[in-house]
This record gives sequence, C-alpha cells and structure tokens, in this order.
Amino acid sequence: MKGLFDLHGQIALVTGSTKGIGRGITEVLCAQGAIVGVSSRNAADCDTAVRELNAIYGEGRAFAAPADVSDLGQITAMVEQAVALQGRIDILVCNAARLPRMEPFGAVTTEEFLAHYDTNVEKTLRLVQLVAPDMAQRGSGSIVLISSRAGIAATPQHLAYSCSKAAMTHLCRNLASHYAPQGVRINCLAPGLIRSDASRAFLQAPASQAFIAEVPLRRGGEAHEMGGAVAFLASPAAGYITGAVIPVDGGIVDLPTPPGNGASLFKANDAVGHAGEAN
Repeated sequence: MKGLFDLHGQIALVTGSTKGIGRGITEVLCAQGAIVGVSSRNAADCDTAVRELNAIYGEGRAFAAPADVSDLGQITAMVEQAVALQGRIDILVCNAARLPRMEPFGAVTTEEFLAHYDTNVEKTLRLVQLVAPDMAQRGSGSIVLISSRAGIAATPQHLAYSCSKAAMTHLCRNLASHYAPQGVRINCLAPGLIRSDASRAFLQAPASQAFIAEVPLRRGGEAHEMGGAVAFLASPAAGYITGAVIPVDGGIVDLPTPPGNGASLFKANDAVGHAGEAN
C-alpha cells in the first residue's frame, strides 16, 4: 500500500491556478510530488506563481503555461507548450471558468447565458479532447473538472452559471464513460463556499453569515481542501473512481444558494463583477 497517495513523477496541468482554488490545488499537487503547469490569462501572474512554487517545492516543480480558456487557440497552444516542456500530461485539472454575476431570476441575457456554456462546457470539452487521447494511448491518466454545488442545488440568481455547471457534471459522466475502457479516469468536484478572491465580496456581505450558519461544518472551505480532493482523485488511491461528482461543500449541498431571493447580496456581487476565469 506504500505510495497510494504519491504523485511523484506525475505531470499536472491546472487551469486558473495563479490564485484562489486553483492556487490551492497547485500547492497540494506540488507537495505530493507532481510537476505542475500553472495557467491563467495573465502570463506575468503565471511567472510569479511559478517562482513562488519553485522556491517552496524545489526548482523545476512548476512551469508556466498561460492561456485564456475561453479561446480554443490559446488552450491548444497551452497543451502543446506543456507537452513540449514535459513530454506528456498525466493529470489535467479544469478549474478556470466564467464566473457568475448575481441577477434577478430570468434577467440574464442570451449572450451571457451562451457565454457561460461556451467557456464552462464547450471549452472544457475541447480541452479534455486535446489531452485525453494521449492519456488513452498510454493507458492511464486522471482528469478532474471543477464544477460547483450550484450545478447540483438550485441557484436561481446564478441562472446561467448554475446551468452551465450542471451541464459540466453530466459532461464529466459522458467523458468518463467514453474514456474508462482506455484507462483514463474523469471525475468532477462540486465546491461550495470556498474562501478565495472570487468569494471575498460574498463573505463580506452580512447575509453571507446566514448561509454559513446553515453549513453543517459551520464554516467556509479552504483552497487547500479543494487541493486535497484533487490530489486524491489524481492518485492511485482513487484508481477505481471515475464518473463521480463529489461535493466539497461542508455538507450543505441541498440548501439553496443564496438564502431567500439573494437581494441583499446583489451589491456584494457587483463588487466582483464578471470574470473570465475562476481562480
């Protein structure tokens, strides 16, 4: 049973990974021995994160592979760059996404609705299709999609985002079924309230305390706890797990988000605004 959680020698690529949840994932993967590709839209942020990770975990443990995940050309170049540098990709974590903007139910525009599907679903599919065939040829590989509990529980004020994340969970099941005979495992994590730059405005809103009070663990999650879940799914310990959608939410998956109609959180959400990727 030795080495059941060991990732030494594994090459990982994590999108949206310069801060927040993505950064927590890279930290844990590096700590478990993987060599990790750091990716976000901002190349300078990638370089900074790589320097910091290499200073902690050893030179060469992280490398930069910047890309805007809403752009097929850029994600294609990102994968090609990672393979050119490291020879292969053993672990892919699709974390970057179009983030939600809280709006009254039904107020979302057609353009915004489709933009969420384009980035969060269609581009995730394309990224997996760029990486999985090589994994399949080698007979092994682990892919983890970062969805959201909004894709499981009703989230009326995040309509476009929640519907796209629900689609991502079923995308996971379909991809897992297709690639399982070739030894590629594909799973999905559905985080709840995780402390990060993206959730800061929500956490500072008074109404957020009512939500946290309903979390069975009575707190928000931490980025490294998402990293731990990813590292488990990427490790030999999870070798018989594929097609799973696992909540990482403190046990609150069935509670609607936000409480009530969410009107008191609109102002906090405005401080976050739209973003092209989740970090």
